[in-house]
Parts: sequence; structure tokens; C-alpha cells
Amino acid sequence: LKRLGRHYQALLMYMERVKDLNAARAYCEKYGDGPDAGEMYLALFRMYVADKFGPPSVQDALALWHDHASVIDPVKALSLLPNSLPIAEASNTLEEVLTRRAEAANILRSYFRKLRSVRRIFA
Repeated sequence: LKRLGRHYQALLMYMERVKDLNAARAYCEKYGDGPDAGEMYLALFRMYVADKFGPPSVQDALALWHDHASVIDPVKALSLLPNSLPIAEASNTLEEVLTRRAEAANILRSYFRKLRSVRRIFA
């Protein structure tokens, strides 16, 4: 399935047939480095919080988000969390995600400032 780019189907196989969350996460970590990494991790996140594959594993979803915050869309991830989840349970992950996003934005701002300076020099 990986060779065909059918990552979602591969994750479904791990979750439905094998019922192995760790194997599904290992699959993402092995193959989730391309342009579709964010969607692959978000699909796994969605599977963790759904009750389709057994009891929801919100803590595993939060751990996945924490570890791969750079590729998981925070707005989409937040929308998937159950409304009943106490904010205190997610606060560490949310703080880490927001901090990483802010740091990345600061790095980009700094890069673009330097780029503008270089352009002015050579203009």
C-alpha cells in the first residue's frame, strides 16, 4: 500500500485488522516524511480520537500531536478533540504546539527580514 501512496488504507489496516496503535504510529513515522505527512499524521490522530476502533485514545492522540506538531494542522486537530476533554488534559500539548508554531513564525520572519536586506544591497 505504501508503494501505491495509499497511506490512509494502510493505517486503516493497522487499526481495523491488526488493532495495533503502535504499528500504525510506526508506519507514520517510517513513511510520513513527504508532502502528505501532515495528512497522514492527521488521519492517525483522527483514528485515535474516534470510537470506531475501540475506546478513544485521546492521550495517544495528544502525544502524537505533541511529537509531530510541525506537520499536524492545529486547527484541524483541535476540531477533532472531544468536547468533553478537560482543557487541563490538553494544556501541555497545546502550549507546546503553540510555542513551536510561534518559534517557526519568528524564524521565518527573521529569514525574510534578512532576505529583504540582501535584496536592498544588491538592488
